[in-house]
Amino acid sequence: MQLELLLLLHRDPDASWTADDAAQHLRAAVPWAAGRLDDLAASGLAEAVGPAFRFRTAGPWSATVDEIAGRYPARRSTIIGLIFAGPAAGPNGRTD
Repeated sequence: MQLELLLLLHRDPDASWTADDAAQHLRAAVPWAAGRLDDLAASGLAEAVGPAFRFRTAGPWSATVDEIAGRYPARRSTIIGLIFAGPAAGPNGRTD
């Protein structure tokens, strides 16, 4: 659901979303939405605009989010599966 929230912000970078608005749109609890919006801002994926948040288009992850957003409608199950699979092991068998 965190990805859904990020993609909601990404969909219209000029729009600002309050926790109430995001929670209603995603059918989630307001405290959950408020916490995740704070998390997105802390990670640099969103920026606070007063009591609301919007996607941070100039952030270091914006191109990656653009790519995920483009593939998500057709590959939703695959992307969700990758999220729940966790990090892939490298050639040495480690995930770091």
